[in-house]
Amino acid sequence: VRPVDLESLSETGFVLYRFCVFMSRMLANRCGLPRVTILIASDLPPSQCRNNAFRNSYRYEPATHVLFVREARMQHVGEMSLILA
Repeated sequence: VRPVDLESLSETGFVLYRFCVFMSRMLANRCGLPRVTILIASDLPPSQCRNNAFRNSYRYEPATHVLFVREARMQHVGEMSLILA
């Protein structure tokens, strides 16, 4: 996994990133879920998940509660919302 420097995101990408951080915190607070750190990645290893349309768009590390999202997904709020769900 190669994390991306947040300063290298486009303005749209950064606003979308902040929206995702807000949404993940809201979900954690409202639903009693653990807080998740969201990081953007330029490269992710292949996923072992099956029957998931977004399986190669994210990687979740349960031990550290870190969600890596592929940088290419940082263009559309709808895609990011589905990944967070």
